Amino acid sequence: MAANTTAIPLTNPCIQTKQWIYLIKRIELTMNKGIPADSEEGRLIAEDLHLSELIFEGNKELEEKFWEVRKSETYSSSASLYPVKAELLAFLDEAIASLNETECNS
Repeated sequence: MAANTTAIPLTNPCIQTKQWIYLIKRIELTMNKGIPADSEEGRLIAEDLHLSELIFEGNKELEEKFWEVRKSETYSSSASLYPVKAELLAFLDEAIASLNETECNS
């Protein structure tokens, strides 16, 4: 995992890694309960993605490039990223879209 900390500007990799692990676990638990991504729970998970803003320090271009790598099983593996199921990433995408839609309609 040390290789990732040089490629991505992490301010505190241990804490941020734990936060991502907890977020992934919350998504898995939510999915296992059959709760849809466009639910209030899904939107709350999407709001927790402020973690990305902290990691990338507001660099949206770098954040978007990372997510493209993360969504690709091949690129994600070659970057030595922790494996995340495609279903989990799809849930997250849908939750983010739902959050954005809700915010636009408020």
